Amino acid sequence: MAEDAEFEFRYVFAGFGPVIRGRAAYMDWFAGYDMQIERADGLQV
Repeated sequence: MAEDAEFEFRYVFAGFGPVIRGRAAYMDWFAGYDMQIERADGLQV
């Protein structure tokens, strides 16, 4: 993912802005997310 990537969200979450600017900010936002995927049923990355 590019360092200057910009992520816009269609939904409003309390305490969370509609845009994340930059790869570092995106990774920081998900740093506390503690869920592991066990299977993806055809997910392609």
